[in-house]
Amino acid sequence: MKKLALAVLAALLSAHTCFADDHSTYFVDGNKLYERCMENGIWCIAYIEGVLGAMDARRILHGSSSCVRPNVAAGQVRDVVARFLAAHPENRDAPAALLAMTAIRETFCPGDST
Repeated sequence: MKKLALAVLAALLSAHTCFADDHSTYFVDGNKLYERCMENGIWCIAYIEGVLGAMDARRILHGSSSCVRPNVAAGQVRDVVARFLAAHPENRDAPAALLAMTAIRETFCPGDST
């Protein structure tokens, strides 16, 4: 799982250098995601649904299904990610997508390496 997290981080850093205007920050870091989750639930849910969609696409490509239960509401996933960001302010300068993936995996997919 650590290798996967490092691979995701490397990919995000590569994408960052291509798309970000300011190379000192990520396109969206954990601080921005946390701020948006606190003030704009719709933006936060949309971002997190995008991350979850990417996670599910990867799982489908590897022959697995989503590890998030079918009846989990988008607001629940937002709450999980926001709680993770609040509990780990020391990591909020990392890429938001990586932090959201970590929160989702720890909560809904423990022990899953896909």
